[in-house]
Amino acid sequence: MRSVFLAAVAVTIALGADVPRPAPEFAIRMMDGTDMLLSQQKGKVVCLMFILTTCPHCQKLVATMSKLQPELGPRGLVTIAGATQDMPSLYLPDFIRDFKPAFPVGAADRNLAMAFMQHDPKYIFYNPCVSLIDRKGVIRAQFPGGDEIFNGDQEANFRARIEPLLKEEGAAGPGTARTAPKK
Repeated sequence: MRSVFLAAVAVTIALGADVPRPAPEFAIRMMDGTDMLLSQQKGKVVCLMFILTTCPHCQKLVATMSKLQPELGPRGLVTIAGATQDMPSLYLPDFIRDFKPAFPVGAADRNLAMAFMQHDPKYIFYNPCVSLIDRKGVIRAQFPGGDEIFNGDQEANFRARIEPLLKEEGAAGPGTARTAPKK
């Protein structure tokens, strides 16, 4: 019953978000105190995840993306996770030690994460939440907590959404003409 409720909430929340849309700037505070900015990843396909370090669903997603990142990273995938719980710096060292993510994990402000996801604050912000951002900095898909993408074969589900973005034309550099995507 709870999963049906979560799925209904996820659908309601997902329908409220505008996709595709330009990704706003977002910063993840790394353990060394530096900020990793989303804008620094332009030209890459970004899987931006909002997690709770103590959430089993989030831990499963981190394991899934830790498997995909080394494989798809050379083709342009960058995975970044931001922990949105209260006082994440208390939990992050143990989480990183125990789960050994193959990508950067830092702290993210929950309210800013909700705004980034266009999450209606009237609803609970279930984690994990994921935004897939193309090489041009456009959010092409997003998945609130409870979305069907997190069920079943999570690796196959995410691979099916990420692969087409990796095959698309990259962001044009200075003096580079943009061409229409091949069909």
